[in-house]
Amino acid sequence: MPHRRAGSREEARAAAYLRDALAELGAEVSLEPFRAPRDTLYFGPALVLLAVALASLAAFALPPLVSLLVECAALALLLAEASGSPR
Repeated sequence: MPHRRAGSREEARAAAYLRDALAELGAEVSLEPFRAPRDTLYFGPALVLLAVALASLAAFALPPLVSLLVECAALALLLAEASGSPR
């Protein structure tokens, strides 16, 4: 099989092949749908790490209101990343 990028037709074919092979061996198998990033150059985790680091620094270096805004932005990125929401 060719490269099986997450969410591609090739990935679906590979999953179906493995499901059928395991079912033939007597295993109870089901496929679970999931959302995958559109490409493999995925910057989500790095972006969240940067936002959290900046929020930590902001807590010490900026006025309280600005620090709170930076921390809320970091939290929004973290929640979007955890929920799989598109940016």
